[in-house]
Amino acid sequence: MNYWVLSPNVDNGKNETAWKKAILSLHYAFMGYGTDHNLGSMFSKSVAIGDMILIAQGKNSNKRLFLCGIVETKATWEHKKNTPGDAQNRKLINVLTKPELENLNLNLNGCAYGESSQPAAIYQLKPNENLNDLRVINTLLHEMKMKENISILEHKKQIILQGPPGTGKTRMAKEIAATLTKPSIQNHTQKITSFLQNYQVNDEISKHREFVLSLENEFLDKFKKEALKNLSLEEYALGLDDKDGFCYWLEYNLIHTGKYNGTATKGKIYWNANDEEYKKSGFIKDIINDDEAMEKVADLLHRIVNEKFEKPFEIGKGFVLKILSTYYSEKYFPISSEDCLNNALLLFDISIKGLNYVEKNKKLQNRFLILKSKYGSDITNYEFMYFLFDNFDLKRGIRIENNNVITQGESQLIQFHPSYTYEDFVRGITVKSNGNKVSYETENKVLANFAQKALDSPSSNYVLIIDEINRANLSSVLGELIYALEYRGEAVESMYEIDGDRKIILPPNLFIIGTMNTADRSVGQIDYAIRRRFSFVDVLPKVLSETDLNSEKKEKEPRLFFKEEVFLKVQELFKNDKEENSEHLSEEFQAKDVQLGHSYFIYTEDNFKFNLDYEIKPILKEYVTDGILKTSALSFIEEL
Repeated sequence: MNYWVLSPNVDNGKNETAWKKAILSLHYAFMGYGTDHNLGSMFSKSVAIGDMILIAQGKNSNKRLFLCGIVETKATWEHKKNTPGDAQNRKLINVLTKPELENLNLNLNGCAYGESSQPAAIYQLKPNENLNDLRVINTLLHEMKMKENISILEHKKQIILQGPPGTGKTRMAKEIAATLTKPSIQNHTQKITSFLQNYQVNDEISKHREFVLSLENEFLDKFKKEALKNLSLEEYALGLDDKDGFCYWLEYNLIHTGKYNGTATKGKIYWNANDEEYKKSGFIKDIINDDEAMEKVADLLHRIVNEKFEKPFEIGKGFVLKILSTYYSEKYFPISSEDCLNNALLLFDISIKGLNYVEKNKKLQNRFLILKSKYGSDITNYEFMYFLFDNFDLKRGIRIENNNVITQGESQLIQFHPSYTYEDFVRGITVKSNGNKVSYETENKVLANFAQKALDSPSSNYVLIIDEINRANLSSVLGELIYALEYRGEAVESMYEIDGDRKIILPPNLFIIGTMNTADRSVGQIDYAIRRRFSFVDVLPKVLSETDLNSEKKEKEPRLFFKEEVFLKVQELFKNDKEENSEHLSEEFQAKDVQLGHSYFIYTEDNFKFNLDYEIKPILKEYVTDGILKTSALSFIEEL
């Protein structure tokens, strides 16, 4: 690969703004000279497919990168659509745009032609001769690779970084995760205003409204306000087979009319099929007679629907708000969590001081009605509710700085091992002791818990890094979630249920990065069903510069060095100058799968001997024992 700097002033400054706009929008490099000119000939003939072009503007004393990418096509002279005129053009891929380059804070001062007052329209950088050229090129190549990997991950949702030991797979996974989860800033007022101004009711929304209205009418007809005082246990409790009771309707059937997620215990009495009895909690837990307990609950429901607020309700706030917003959708907003209400009110700069949860809900409904009227929007409160949840982290928390909402995702790293199971990773039964009593409870584990976080915060990215992903039996560990990996957002049925619910959803904002050591043949291979659901990205050994190693070094950290001559010598054990397997490497292996990675050759000051004697030579000898390297490699290893 060669590296070229090109001016964006394609036609000596003529139509400069239009040319820049074309370069940025089309991702093409242009040259105003034809092949009869030495610069035009250089653009056409010297620049090869696969080379990098850096488009930069300004004199070299203050030159700034405008766009860069890898050349994909041969040069063509034409008047390309949406450009000011005739010019040679070449398409670029893996493009880094002006905002991305500005974040890297790079300039070309000190590079080749660095102090020329009249730089040529095209010239070549020489990273092998100029340290500043090397710094710039290494930074750009790394950023391009990161961007490519992130694009693959965003498309596929899960990737595996694979390569031999010591190539920095885990480090790269962490870098990708940090990029995907970094804070984002948005003006929430503008976003809300734009949404309401442009809201249009299409056929899909109309059908959904009809569906919701039919659900609401069916519920209100089935559970009339005036009849709640006489509600029986069979008509009320969760856990019964018919799944047509009051609590089941609130918990599941009416999910489309408001954010209400709860458990069976929120209703204070529910049927436990395992013990074949009703379980009670809260204000009725000490009432032995089930029917008597239900009378207390029915009386409470009567108070809620008749808005008798003279004393606090003896039941969960979410339960109360869900009932109120269902029976009085014009008065109450369909958010039933007080924490979510607090965050939503923060978006509208509404003080919550001294307000109880019911008053907070009504405040939000009033603000919704004002906005709906102000912008003449034909939107329902539950549609606006979904907009708020989909665009702001109401469950996780809202942070506002300088009138902007700051949102940030989260990453988590775990490591697989041969005994790792579905019950460790997804969902399983946990044994708990309370005194002399032992109980068995189903709990969500790493993936299900992390997926729920992502579901609760759809405006942020969540990245799960699975180190050594192939050391566990993936088919067994993932179970039914093999399907969920491909069909994001669709519920799958777990083999274990929590409070009567077996559903698990992997949302589209949950990303999975696995790392895999291709030299380790002692672990199981990934079967085709799993392999089809991941994209595989090679992370291979490479020569590092001191700039690479120390660009992010903190003040008191030791300076790092790279033993290039030993790296290249060890490389000879695996491949020759023609990139073919060396005579020392077993025919069963490919060099790229087993060659020692660059991290083995990073050292500080005079301690490389420790790397050589206690890391490099031992693993190479282990390679001989395992049949990766032939015995002919032993004398080579001893001479290192």
